[in-house]
Amino acid sequence: MPTAVEYLDAIRNPRICFRGLDNDLSAASPKITISNPTRPPMSWCGQFAIVFCLSEGNHTWAIKCFTGNVPGRQRHYREISNYLKSHGIPVFVDFEYKQDCIRIRGNTYPIVKMGWVEGKRLDQYIDSCLNQRPPNVRAIESLCQKWIELAEILKSSKIAHGDLQHGNVFVLPNGELRLVDYDGMYIPKFRGENQREWGMAGYQHKDRDKAPFDEKLDRFSFWVIYVTLRALAVEPTLWIRYRPGDNHLCFTEKDLNPTIAHGPVGSKIFQELKRSTNPDIRKLSETLEKAAIDSYNGIPDFPPPGYATHIRSCRYGHPVIGTQDYCEFGHPDKDRKFVRCPNIKKEVKRWVILGSPMLILCNFNENLNSHTFCMNCGYDLKKNPRKLNVTCPECYEIVSLDADFCSKGHVQPPYKKCPKCKTINRKNFMNCSKCGESLWAK
Repeated sequence: MPTAVEYLDAIRNPRICFRGLDNDLSAASPKITISNPTRPPMSWCGQFAIVFCLSEGNHTWAIKCFTGNVPGRQRHYREISNYLKSHGIPVFVDFEYKQDCIRIRGNTYPIVKMGWVEGKRLDQYIDSCLNQRPPNVRAIESLCQKWIELAEILKSSKIAHGDLQHGNVFVLPNGELRLVDYDGMYIPKFRGENQREWGMAGYQHKDRDKAPFDEKLDRFSFWVIYVTLRALAVEPTLWIRYRPGDNHLCFTEKDLNPTIAHGPVGSKIFQELKRSTNPDIRKLSETLEKAAIDSYNGIPDFPPPGYATHIRSCRYGHPVIGTQDYCEFGHPDKDRKFVRCPNIKKEVKRWVILGSPMLILCNFNENLNSHTFCMNCGYDLKKNPRKLNVTCPECYEIVSLDADFCSKGHVQPPYKKCPKCKTINRKNFMNCSKCGESLWAK
């Protein structure tokens, strides 16, 4: 694999290194330091990769180039991409693994092409909050809650990131969290396989390298970051006194690993937190200290009892993950408005079609002066039991309004002519866009 220096030299000229391999990137420009444009492109280095920022027009990408060989990397990213797309988990960023996409010394190498996250790294966000006068502890408290919500999302999705640390967690302008770097990620399909990496030492348990590859990989990292955030919300000056390096927030590897130097027992930050006047901080620090000393199996679940936020679920208690509307067994989210369609005998969301020539998707709202129809079959859920159907122009078969093909494979026209003024309208319009005549009058 190329070295980081070779990637830096290649990225200077995207038209050459991406020519014929990726049209977007070959037309893009790398991000450089504004104060000194003659310097190499801006980059962020990891253990086995280097990341660049390239932009073209309104599009910006994070391009991850690998400096080390990891067996099964292509399959790893392909399976993760498929899993995230099918489950709609909002804390992850869409990405594409491209096997032969950058050319260096006449050879092509793989990259990960990911949408650029417009936000601040976790450590940068904390720093910006605590450097205000007075420190913005409310933002840190809100971040604590978001951290718990993130843990619940991963837990309900039965996945683990594998390397939770300040460089892989971004805080968006609206306060939401996003995770990047999926090299060590676990999904159910990887159960029984070996870990691909062990994460940053300042966030991991001493026995992480011996741990099974499963959805519990992140428990210790969640505890480390959560205790840090809660302590900073109570005592912001901890940030100045315990944040001297780039490989941790406040807890270092020496603070967490009892086999190195003083370990948790002799750690200054643990001793200070256990003397806190806040009983919650004392309890949390003691829990983290015990987890660091105990074996890997002794790490308690996160979030701890009593700290959990609301998890969306169906009426039977099964979790509804990410942006999905149903649990894995097909039961709808109990907190969203669904109705039972008598035509297909299923609980569904509804179309709300206004009188103007447009189609709006929304939840049930009794105040709308409109008709509501089943999204699956077009059944009128409020008035007469009729369906929104069209006739195939080829074989005259009755097909659903939103069907693109009839059962014989004939393509359905996307337009419908107004019976009154003969204006051509899109077939999902209820009324003519010109005269207002109903396009579906009997």
